[in-house]
Amino acid sequence: MTIIIKKRSIVKRNQIYIAVILYALFMNFSVISKAQVRYEKGDVFFEGKLWYRVTSVSPPEVEVTTKNSSAPYWDNEAEKPSGRIEVPETVRGMTVTAIGDYAFSETNVSSLHLPATVTRLGSYAFYRCNSLFFLNIDGVELIDEATFAECKILNEVSLPSVKVIWKDAFARCPDLSKVYIGRYALTIFSTAFNECKFLSKISVHPENERFYTFDNILFNKKETSLLLYPNYKSEHEYRIPEGVTAIGAHAINNKVFLKTLYFPTTLILLNDSALRDCRGLTRLVSYEPEPNHFQLNDNVFGNIDYEKCELVVPFGTEEKYRNAAQWKKFKYIIGGSNVKVKELDPSGLRIYPNPSRGEYWIELPWEDARLCVYRETGEIVFTQSLKKGKNRLYIDTPGVYMLRIETGEGQITRKLVVHP
Repeated sequence: MTIIIKKRSIVKRNQIYIAVILYALFMNFSVISKAQVRYEKGDVFFEGKLWYRVTSVSPPEVEVTTKNSSAPYWDNEAEKPSGRIEVPETVRGMTVTAIGDYAFSETNVSSLHLPATVTRLGSYAFYRCNSLFFLNIDGVELIDEATFAECKILNEVSLPSVKVIWKDAFARCPDLSKVYIGRYALTIFSTAFNECKFLSKISVHPENERFYTFDNILFNKKETSLLLYPNYKSEHEYRIPEGVTAIGAHAINNKVFLKTLYFPTTLILLNDSALRDCRGLTRLVSYEPEPNHFQLNDNVFGNIDYEKCELVVPFGTEEKYRNAAQWKKFKYIIGGSNVKVKELDPSGLRIYPNPSRGEYWIELPWEDARLCVYRETGEIVFTQSLKKGKNRLYIDTPGVYMLRIETGEGQITRKLVVHP
């Protein structure tokens, strides 16, 4: 009896050993088979919770993609990714370098973690991801067309490493209010933030070589082009700074708050749809005596109400403007001898030493201001931003200069002498 029990226990133990060995062989074969599969460019496979497409064989690279190559991209709602998404750095020995076109389009992705290897987000990749609230995509260099368009609750975007933001990348995101652009940005397409009706704050890394913000308004670094005036900026009046020569395409589309807009004397070009959706605008002020001095591209004024928005021009030039094809739609063209810029209270403003050999200090009593330095001939030498408190100014060429300091409340002018 004892011998029989022993034999049975030996048999059972051997069966367990065999089962373990078979399972190990199966798992090893499974791992080896995945790793040793020879993939071709364009192959699609499923791993973990995501679908991938091979984009390069040498070096081996993949992008996150959709189950189906064309719409409908998923066979049913249950197949769509949702919740928190963790994208791995590698899969089956291949590096994940991109999120492909439409990869998470119209899904319920709520948060996103991308590895440093992902540098591109494809067209419509997160289109209508209506659970996505905050976005920080460090490492990504390219955001393609309409990548995050129409994400209903997306509120804040941080783009520390992005170099290119393509057209409509964040268009029609109704809750988007804050955007941070990092030091590496090179190209921002004119409609990248189109119709973001609650956008009020735009900031740029101070070391960015292409872009600059002042008072949450986006300019090129030289401050000669106004690129984006936030749709939800609440001031009723805006005086475009002197030195600006161009207003970018779709740059000023403030539908609600902006009522009066002043053109600078330096303005020449208004690009396509530059003021298209300024529906609340009731007063447009130009100091230019020659109406044909301006180059107005397609649909500059778009939805402006020509019967409610008065055009104020230099006194004595009204008839010229009425006869100019690009301005004659305005019903009320008024001589502007009464158009005056408010003079700032000089209390607290100090500029010293004056004269000097080129180095000056400006003590400013206002929070933020813009300085424009002119020669006596009226030629602009340069512009720069000023902060409340002590600011350094250096002019290296001897001569007599005019300084104009502008804030949202008005301006003040002072003469400066630079000795040899």
